[in-house]
Order: sequence, then structure tokens, then C-alpha cells
Amino acid sequence: MVLDAALRLGDEKGLEAVSMRGVAKELGVEAMSLYNHVSNKAAMITGMLERVLAGIEIPDAGLEWGARLRALATAMHSAFTAHPVAATMIVTGAAPRGFAALRPIEELYAILYGAGFSDEIASRGVTAVTGLVFGTAMLAPARGQDAEERTWFRQNVTAERFPNLHRALRAETPDAAADFGHQVDLVVEGLRARQ
Repeated sequence: MVLDAALRLGDEKGLEAVSMRGVAKELGVEAMSLYNHVSNKAAMITGMLERVLAGIEIPDAGLEWGARLRALATAMHSAFTAHPVAATMIVTGAAPRGFAALRPIEELYAILYGAGFSDEIASRGVTAVTGLVFGTAMLAPARGQDAEERTWFRQNVTAERFPNLHRALRAETPDAAADFGHQVDLVVEGLRARQ
């Protein structure tokens, strides 16, 4: 209950809003009562991150490695876009400490080692996938800019000043989930070329 409220608050208002006082207010209780559930703010943040990571579905081990990697990356992406505060926590230094929270990363390595990749390529592959997942989760709010922001960009990013950005902004905005799938395909195909 405390971690769910903390995640809700963080997703709505950002990591800086997550405090013992803020979560207590969200729950309608006194801040001191939270100490029965978490020892301090750092423990609450660790618990929030572990909650998100532990909820990532691990794909069927019988799938071909590329399909497994795509499925796991997609599951991770779904979890982090549902809880964008979790990506912020990782980028700002929070580290998962629970065994369940480490399963997705363990599985990424298992997929790549199982496909025969060296330590170096597997490590680079994991870095590419996690960077893609966390980066797209953190950029998701920017992609959903409000109409006023989009209008400003379209009016001020001119073809004369920023020809390439202008062209890109005029293009139809892709569906975020489909776009993520295309990006994962690029990573998988890049790894496949090194197999």
C-alpha cells in the first residue's frame, strides 16, 4: 500500500515529490505511521523500484533468442512507461537490491549468453537494451507534448534554421509502442550481425 502510493505520487508528480510526508498525505495518514512499513525514504525508493522490476514478465525460455530479447525488452518498456518514475530512479542512482528485481537483467544476460555471445558483446547488448528502455520511458512525457508546445515547435523550428529537425517534426508522429518495437529490432539485428 505504501509503495503503491509512492509509485502513484512519483508517476504523477516526479521523484522529487516522493517523500515520507508526501506519501503520508497521499494515504491520508501521519508521516510517522509510514515507518511501520519502510525505514526511511531511501528504503521506500528502493522498494518502489523493486516493485516495478519484479513485475516484469520473463519470456518463455523456449523462444528463439531474438524473440525472447524482443519480448523481454517490450515487457521492460511497458513496466517503465507505466511507472516513469522508476526510470528516473535508475538514472539518478537507485539500484535494485532484491532478487526478484534483478531477474530481468539476469534474463537479458541469459538470452545473450545462450545465443553464444561473448562477455563483451553480451554486456554491450544489455547496455543497449536497458538504455533504450530507460531512455524511451524518460522521453515518453516529452513525446506527448501538449498542443501548445507542438504548435510552438512547428512555428519556430523553421526549414531555414533547422532543416532536418523541421522535416522530422512535419512527419507523422509514430505510435510509441510500434516505434519502440522498431528500435528493439535495430538492436536485435545489430547483435545478430555480430553472432
